Amino acid sequence: MYEPKLSRESAVPQEFTEYLSQVCQQIRWKKAHPSVRRELSGHMEDQMAEYCSAGIPPEEAVSKTIKEMGDPIQVGTGLDRSYRPKTDKGLLLAVGLLLVAGWLVQSVYYQSVDEIISPVSLLISIALGFCGMLAAIRVDYTVLAVSRKTGMIGYTLYNVLIFMLPIMYRFGGHSFFSFSLFSCAVHLFLLFPLAYCGVVYSFRGKGLSGFLFCGAMAAVSLFLMLTASFSAPALVLIPSLAVLIMAVKLDWFGFDAKREKVSAYLLMFIPLTVIFCVFLAMGWRPVSIIMDPSIAPRGKGYIYIAIRSVLGSSQWIGPTDVVVTPWGEQPIEQILPHNPDLLLTWTIVRLGWWTLCVIIPLALFVCLKGIHILRKQSGALGKMVSCAVVFTFAVQFLCFIQANLGLVFMVPYPFPFLQGNRSIVVNLILLGFLLSVGQRWGLDEAAPALVNDSAGRRTKPVTVSAQRYGKEIDISLKIFLPNVRENHTDHQ
Repeated sequence: MYEPKLSRESAVPQEFTEYLSQVCQQIRWKKAHPSVRRELSGHMEDQMAEYCSAGIPPEEAVSKTIKEMGDPIQVGTGLDRSYRPKTDKGLLLAVGLLLVAGWLVQSVYYQSVDEIISPVSLLISIALGFCGMLAAIRVDYTVLAVSRKTGMIGYTLYNVLIFMLPIMYRFGGHSFFSFSLFSCAVHLFLLFPLAYCGVVYSFRGKGLSGFLFCGAMAAVSLFLMLTASFSAPALVLIPSLAVLIMAVKLDWFGFDAKREKVSAYLLMFIPLTVIFCVFLAMGWRPVSIIMDPSIAPRGKGYIYIAIRSVLGSSQWIGPTDVVVTPWGEQPIEQILPHNPDLLLTWTIVRLGWWTLCVIIPLALFVCLKGIHILRKQSGALGKMVSCAVVFTFAVQFLCFIQANLGLVFMVPYPFPFLQGNRSIVVNLILLGFLLSVGQRWGLDEAAPALVNDSAGRRTKPVTVSAQRYGKEIDISLKIFLPNVRENHTDHQ
């Protein structure tokens, strides 16, 4: 006869304890964990007792009770939506400083090309970005925990959008309106890793077939992005791959055997290795060109030489007017092209190297804060979302910095929070989702054991109750606040 395994902490079956642990891992408010465990455990014990009294064997009763409760990840994520705690102020401060630095840097650049930057347009972009960030915090990242049907509909609409906007640009006569649509599409690419988290989330427990389906959907989206830009898929690939690796590491797909997990890793890295090797074989000796740009065919190494010459002639503090090049001394305007993609290079030329010593630590601090939020997460969806956002930020930072230092020049996305209008809006929305992942740490302080309710009774500060109605379970949370008026009267 089957005897349910009892956990060491309580007299409940071990299966129930494991289920409750998975539920609580999704809830970021740690003070609610004991109440959630107690109330759900009581409900599960009562349900199991009902099954046993109906003549169902204990082994089957435990299994049916857990099945009726539902997926622990989804139950915990649903409870997690109810709480609205504090926000990481250090991360907000770093981003605010980058926005201020961006205002100054763009002013310096546009003065160099005899243009006046519009402060109104930049302010509008920042205002729209902050509205998007607050909306993302308000909605919360758990909005990505959707059903497979909803996720596929959203995925399809997103891909139709990023595919149609570049086509409208190509056939729109390159008008200002069509160019605006094209620019919107390019920046919407940055939201793909975040949306991809919702797609991966909806394929929980689908094994190797679910993994292959998610990988195929990412490949289709990256291929569609090639219609707009060759560099965009390369940048979006890294955070998307990080999300998929995180899902495999968390055993999100529920592989039946270890060999399936190994096969998943091989399916991810072998194609990338082949593509990288082909690129090295056909890329006109990229490593040699980086070391000696003058050997690049058809004068392609000029931009490397120009950037490195300008940086070599720049001072730590103060502007630089004359650049020492292999062709002799030349004015800065004749050697360095006016290109917004070289914004940091022009800033170093006009203000000095000290500006880079301010901007890079701020960018590094934003990434480290994001990694800290990632490491603190116990929920699977929180880990994937924070991973997607952090890698999206990091790839943009690294790509822009290396291009402005003349290492491997490629058309980069604007520096997050520092440059551009649409880029600022999109990156602030991403920041909002990152803040929504990490905003609940401020509620982890010890709570008083008892408080007064409205009737003056002493009660527990948090009460979670669960009731069953047929096949549905109603879970409610009650928080009793201290009776402020009564306490104030007592002090008088």
